[in-house]
Amino acid sequence: PGQIMKLSNCSELICGEDSKEKVNPINCPPVKEITCANGHPSVLVPDENGCCYHYECRCVCVGWGDPHYITFDGIYYTFLQNCTYVLVKQIVPKYDNFRIYIDNYYCDSKDGLSCPKSIIIFYKSSNVMLTRELMNGVMKNVIYFNGKIVQPVFKKDGISISMLGINMIVEIPEIDATITFSGLIFSVKLPFSKFGNNTEGQCGTCTNNRSDECRLPSGKIISSCPQMAHHWEVDNDNKSCHVTPPPIVTTPPPSPHCKTPLCKLIKSKVFEPCHDVIPPDPYFKGCVFDGCRVSDESVQCSSLEMYATECAARGICIDWRGKTNFTCPYNCPTNTVYKACGSINPPTCDPSSVEHSGYGVTEGCFCPEGQIFIREDSNICVSECSCREPSGISRRVSMTINVVYQVQTGEARGHSVLHKNKVLLKFEEILGFFFKCLFLLSLKNNREFDSRNHMLLPETLNGK
Repeated sequence: PGQIMKLSNCSELICGEDSKEKVNPINCPPVKEITCANGHPSVLVPDENGCCYHYECRCVCVGWGDPHYITFDGIYYTFLQNCTYVLVKQIVPKYDNFRIYIDNYYCDSKDGLSCPKSIIIFYKSSNVMLTRELMNGVMKNVIYFNGKIVQPVFKKDGISISMLGINMIVEIPEIDATITFSGLIFSVKLPFSKFGNNTEGQCGTCTNNRSDECRLPSGKIISSCPQMAHHWEVDNDNKSCHVTPPPIVTTPPPSPHCKTPLCKLIKSKVFEPCHDVIPPDPYFKGCVFDGCRVSDESVQCSSLEMYATECAARGICIDWRGKTNFTCPYNCPTNTVYKACGSINPPTCDPSSVEHSGYGVTEGCFCPEGQIFIREDSNICVSECSCREPSGISRRVSMTINVVYQVQTGEARGHSVLHKNKVLLKFEEILGFFFKCLFLLSLKNNREFDSRNHMLLPETLNGK
């Protein structure tokens, strides 16, 4: 008597004093919206039982430019050093060695400005480095997994790596973590339910309280986040870094009477739809900081891009590049078109494409109307998905073809039917079935099992 058992349909089974069973619906407390210290809207999330809901403030840390930071709880600061630092670390380790580093370099040695070079993510026994490197004279996104270059889409050890536009994306579904990096811009998004009150590093503490954001490795709270940032330096034998921070953080002086026309766009009608959702002031300050210290006007673009990216993540489309008088272009391959507000999950011919979480839109290069990408990491667009034989002959979806293959015991004859994104082949009692137009032809001999891979190569193998 008195025992309560939760049922799967959001109800409870109660065993009464008279041994009679009663089924009552689970009573949920009133849902109250909360105010987030970082200025972002709170999000509605389910409780552990999956029946009731409550509001949470998502832990969002972003950085851009040379470099400017907005911490989990919304504090803006600028930090100019060229070492490797802890961005995010768990105070009490709960989730398999999860932590994030940032590696900076002096991108403008004349003015002493630094920029993010790499973002390094650790999880379980693996590590991922998102960076940009000079390849054949062109700066390109490069992704390392445990020290080896990998191509998106890549999945291993609970880590999913993909590309979306110019962004390299690392997702860890087990802890609902998303990390992006595009060169000058990075973002870290973590759920409060898992990381609230348990983070430290240059991104802050994620407590929904700005007063304890600037936390030192010792646990001491100080008032200056730029000072705090120095203390999170990671030992690196390859660099000469300051062991202790200077007593006063100095930054390059602004140019007298500097003009920052691009920065004004942030507070103009162009970005107005986003002003009430994400406060524009930090991005405006960062833009002016850059514009008044670097002669190249295009450096202001990173602040506009960062703000537009955060707006897009909230489903608010800001088509801003056309208002910059060609100062902030976005160049696309000739067979694709630029969209300021494309889908975060554009259709592809590849059934294994990563489904990006979220409801936002993104800018990038997309296929023209009526065409789709052959693969997520490809710039090739096709009007119809198909496969091709090794001879080069293309086969359309739902097409039946006759096949003859030489095997160890002679010929195997049969037919194949190309279905969407897969091939099904029948050879008498022999059945092979693989995705991506691959199939396996197997023959049983008296005591041997002869197995050979035969492929109808996806069109995606023609190139990227």
